[in-house]
Amino acid sequence: MRKAGQYNIVQQLLVGGNETTTSLITNMFWRLLERPDLPTNYIIGYYDAPEHTEDDYAATMLATRMLRERLFEEVRTRRNLTYAVAAGMGVRRNHVGYLYVPAADPETTLGVMYDTVDAVIESAPTAQDVQDQALVFLTDYYMGLET
Repeated sequence: MRKAGQYNIVQQLLVGGNETTTSLITNMFWRLLERPDLPTNYIIGYYDAPEHTEDDYAATMLATRMLRERLFEEVRTRRNLTYAVAAGMGVRRNHVGYLYVPAADPETTLGVMYDTVDAVIESAPTAQDVQDQALVFLTDYYMGLET
């Protein structure tokens, strides 16, 4: 397994195939709370994200949603390493993003998460991927406005 402190997760993520690049995850900080008496370890990594007023905010939000879907598919569905894996951006602290996973086997789980992030970096999303995520975002947004 790679050591969290030695790993720079994301350098750049190309958005929409040809638009500007955005830094998705920088200054990653993993917190591993490991207690041998508990069957599960709770792992969270924080990263700097753009403020909601910055140009890269929307692109970073969409990239984070894509990453969340890939993590769910790989860590939960394919590998069955955890029930809950998450990637998102803070609501109250707009400039913070996170990756979270509860894991019985943290070394294996983090290794799969790192590999999944690498795969997302190496394969830029297509215009269709971006369009699909935009539609999901809009649907979630408007459903949240319902009373």
